[in-house]
Amino acid sequence: MSLLLLAAASPDYQSLANSVRTEHPRLFLTTEQLPEFKSHALTGAKEYYELLEKRLANYTRQPQLHLRPDLAKIEDGQLVFL
Repeated sequence: MSLLLLAAASPDYQSLANSVRTEHPRLFLTTEQLPEFKSHALTGAKEYYELLEKRLANYTRQPQLHLRPDLAKIEDGQLVFL
């Protein structure tokens, strides 16, 4: 019985679609939350934040696509998985 009640209380598709933020990036972190997030990153989570910064610094800004012919191909300008 409780499962039925939970399903009935679920929002419909349109309600969910209307709640999605229109500005990019669409994250669960809002502009209003950024100061608190930054403060936490520089204090309580400083060790993790610094580790993340180091890992991100190693990522290339121009990633290259490497196709494995056994898994994917480009067909009419589109990536097609086999």
